[in-house]
Amino acid sequence: SLAMMALLIALATNLGVSSMVGGFRLTFLEWLDQRLAAPLYVNAAPSTLSPMLEWLDAQPEVTSTLPTAQGSSQLMPGSSNAQAEQREIALFGIAPVPALTDQWPLIETIKGSTQAWSAFSTGQSVFINEQLAVAAQLTPGDSVMLASRNGPVTVSIAAIYPDYGNPRGQLLMPIQTLLEDFSGELASLGLVLDNTVDPTTFHQALTERFDLSEEALINQQEVKELATRIFERTFTITRALNVLTLGVAALALLATLLAQARERQRQVAPLWAMGVSRRKLALLPLYQLGGLALLTAVAAIPLGIAITWVLVAIINVAAFGWRLPLIMFPGSIVATLATAVAVALLAAALPAFKLWRTSPRAMLNEGSA
Repeated sequence: SLAMMALLIALATNLGVSSMVGGFRLTFLEWLDQRLAAPLYVNAAPSTLSPMLEWLDAQPEVTSTLPTAQGSSQLMPGSSNAQAEQREIALFGIAPVPALTDQWPLIETIKGSTQAWSAFSTGQSVFINEQLAVAAQLTPGDSVMLASRNGPVTVSIAAIYPDYGNPRGQLLMPIQTLLEDFSGELASLGLVLDNTVDPTTFHQALTERFDLSEEALINQQEVKELATRIFERTFTITRALNVLTLGVAALALLATLLAQARERQRQVAPLWAMGVSRRKLALLPLYQLGGLALLTAVAAIPLGIAITWVLVAIINVAAFGWRLPLIMFPGSIVATLATAVAVALLAAALPAFKLWRTSPRAMLNEGSA
């Protein structure tokens, strides 16, 4: 029972951690698609980006431009449902075009994402990230008071959006509002080119016209591939720890079975004397332990789901201020069941083989001892 308890804890922990990591991976890839909607991005000084934006808007080969701007402001105490103290928040401005809004997920809205984006586009409302919503206890429909260049401004919140990895509270608004009312600065430009345009030729023309360095032009696909590789390397240690915990559980089972092997020989000796073959006597503990391990794995599944929920809904929110979606993978559940049976059979194989090699005389001596 003690060894099976160790196996239960190992399986439940592995299922919980692997589900959290798998959900984080899917969420991370979706977040990359959200923030890297354009095939090409330009990072340069605001003094360079402003004339570049005007020039790009006049180019027929540019289907759309996705400028972003950054700034900061103070969240004033007059905000509804906000904590009393004044806090500094980051401001992020975007152009609400379909190329971006179609891929920008929203966690919570008042009347749906369509109406939320409609209110956002007209400048009537803003979005806040999940970190700010948790820290300041804000929900869609609340209003916030911000310090602007013309004095305090009150805006309503239309939606909450996920912003994984950002340690600061952030408020999303139309880029024109950020530039005009909050002294924001252009941060980057996303470019969507016509399919008939040669990207290499356009990149060269853009670089020569505005004297850009090679690092200023960022290819979306290269960034995604690099970020994915870094992500996979980061969580290699998690997979190694999963294997380690299962190995510890297997060793516990093996140690328990080896300690009980001598006592078991005494129990099966009378069965052999009554005509039961050694083959059946060797296979019987494999069947028993395999079935018991399968039941243990079935019991570990709801426990693993509970661990996943605690990790993504409580620990992650307390540590980072944002919540991961709870995603369960059927493949992981099947792998948990198969792993439990495999670990149990491997642990029982050595005692069973030892029993198979034991001579009948030695078995009877053990039974009469």
